[in-house]
Amino acid sequence: MAYFNHAFNKTFLATSIAGADVATSALTTGQFALVSEQNATGTKHWQSVLAAGAAPVVADLPKGTHGYLVQGSVYTKDTIGNNPGHGGYKESVKSKGINPRYITEMWKSSCSVASNATAKLCLAADCAPCGKTQFMRIDVKGSPALRFLNHNAYAIADSANICCIDGQEYLDAGLVIATMAEMAIGNGLMKSNLKYVAGDPLITPFVGEGDPDGAKTLSAIAAGGVGSGYALGTSLATVATAPSKGTGLTVQITAIAAAVATVGSLVGGTGYTAAVGVATSASPAGGTGATITTLTSGGAGTPVTTATLVAGGAGYSVGDVLTITGGGGNATVTVATIAATGAIKTVTVLDEGAGYAAADTVTVTQTGGSAGVLTVATVSEGAVEITLTTAAGVVTTEYYSIAQAVGKAASGNYVPSTDPNGTTKVSACVTFKGAYVDTEFGNCSFDTRDHYNAEPVEIIVSSLDETGNPCNDCGVASRTPGSMQQTQGERVIRELIMSERYRQSPYNQGNASSARIREIEMSDELLASVTRSSTYLGYYFKHSVPRFNNPSGVFDNDQYVYKVYVKCDDAALITAMDNMFTTLSLWSDANFNPVPFNTTGIDA
Repeated sequence: MAYFNHAFNKTFLATSIAGADVATSALTTGQFALVSEQNATGTKHWQSVLAAGAAPVVADLPKGTHGYLVQGSVYTKDTIGNNPGHGGYKESVKSKGINPRYITEMWKSSCSVASNATAKLCLAADCAPCGKTQFMRIDVKGSPALRFLNHNAYAIADSANICCIDGQEYLDAGLVIATMAEMAIGNGLMKSNLKYVAGDPLITPFVGEGDPDGAKTLSAIAAGGVGSGYALGTSLATVATAPSKGTGLTVQITAIAAAVATVGSLVGGTGYTAAVGVATSASPAGGTGATITTLTSGGAGTPVTTATLVAGGAGYSVGDVLTITGGGGNATVTVATIAATGAIKTVTVLDEGAGYAAADTVTVTQTGGSAGVLTVATVSEGAVEITLTTAAGVVTTEYYSIAQAVGKAASGNYVPSTDPNGTTKVSACVTFKGAYVDTEFGNCSFDTRDHYNAEPVEIIVSSLDETGNPCNDCGVASRTPGSMQQTQGERVIRELIMSERYRQSPYNQGNASSARIREIEMSDELLASVTRSSTYLGYYFKHSVPRFNNPSGVFDNDQYVYKVYVKCDDAALITAMDNMFTTLSLWSDANFNPVPFNTTGIDA
């Protein structure tokens, strides 16, 4: 008779970490613990070890003893129908005894979230001459399309319905690319609108209009400006402030310049009293806002002896004469120097960027400037990106929805240029995103055999010539693959059910009475412990249990892998779990078996 090695896995779901000295019988639902066989004094312990703090200790995990990973049961009743033959459901879930000398590996996965696949097609200003029809092809690939259609899908759209006016040489690239996008996926308007276009029915379940969420407008700036140390700038970058995820916004600013920096050449006049922040008038006219603190030689009605600048105002020039109001109206100072920079006065959006939300804050970055914080007022809603480049090289970028770009929206419609390749060049891009929505069922009818999507849809957009061949001389295409979240709740619940089946906890499915039986057998409580739409972080622990008695005379061992899942949005629990696994690593190292805890986010 042969004896072979075996590999086993067990799944835990942690919702909290037990503190020190908690018995396994006292663990609450989902409470996770590292339990020691005995404490530092050699007393039988069988209680939790606190793994917290930056430097976890292993005092309660003595050399040569065993430890256990334990989780409080999710079940609220210990028996089914008070039948002692169906008992033990509230018993905590335990690992095998872990000998630190036989720990082999421990690591954790990443918390990557799902992202849409995107595809982008751009046309230059000279890509759409009058009399030539443009063509665009969108391909949809991946398991969502294969399950839906039994084959990959594609659609071809064109710009044949756009006409030029007399004398026009080129079509506006924004109008061309939006017209093709509308034919392919629709214009997004409500079906009650007579101008609604539905798009191609083969690809519209999988492809949607991109939504860059660019910072379209910024809130008005107060009269006094914002920040300090800024000069007139072109294409200044911005840095988004948390929690914003926006990137790419660039602006052009004007600064409140020509403020008075220093004054000189005092003429004392007569009839003045010492005062703080006295207004002035400028000669020649132009500058405003400078104020002066005055000191006099005596009491009221005496000349000004000292004039100190309080506020520099704006719009002054060196040599301007500032007359100090009050008194006899004849005390003056001369502007000696002016400041080269100042606060931000106006701002113009050059590139809206992407990923912003209304009320996000951004800081303008410029050498010498500081604290120039602006607020996003509105964001763009749409996939059509239109770029205007003047003869002087000034570039501005605007975003429109497909409906706006083709002139069918209720407001904010784009006005196409009749000379898009003239003095101002008009180029444009359109962005599509993968948008497939999978069928989902609730916990009441949940079945482990139900499909859940683990692969994002892939979309490819390309430009074609009039013969249907790929066009490489005009039209630049790019794409970004999508991704699924690392560990979905759908996967976690299936692994938990499998582990429970090994523990002889039933899970009924596929029968007419399954829902009722699951209620009786408390499977509903297991389902409720997992949020199937959430993303989970996995912790993995591997060790072996040697067999010292083998009739075949061959030394072998069984291998165990434990998976501990925590929600990715529970930062405190993740920190506590990191500390626990660090404790396990230190414990292993203290037993002459150095096994590092890999925290680099290895995919499981």
